[in-house]
Amino acid sequence: MRAGNLIHRITLQKKSVTRNDVGDEIITWVDQGTPLWAQALPATQQSKELFTADQPKAAAVVVFKIRYLSTVTSELRLIWNGVVHEILSVADVKGELTEMEILARAGVSNV
Repeated sequence: MRAGNLIHRITLQKKSVTRNDVGDEIITWVDQGTPLWAQALPATQQSKELFTADQPKAAAVVVFKIRYLSTVTSELRLIWNGVVHEILSVADVKGELTEMEILARAGVSNV
């Protein structure tokens, strides 16, 4: 992975669930570390169809390439250009723990 291709900033967030005084769940999202450098690419048509088949309208699906980070899972979400993205899948590209691809869909709810 060439550092010159990492021109976008993304922020990973983890879901935090607490309860208020009456027992209702309060969901917040907490930033995980500092923003990361990433390369944002449009997803392939096959990936888009796989993850948007059950959606009433097409969602923006993006592939983010980042340096390998073991804490990235599909339980997180990411923010790119102020837009929340649901992480659909995470893959170690070469199996060498050097870079990874995150497939994400824009415009998700807060749950």
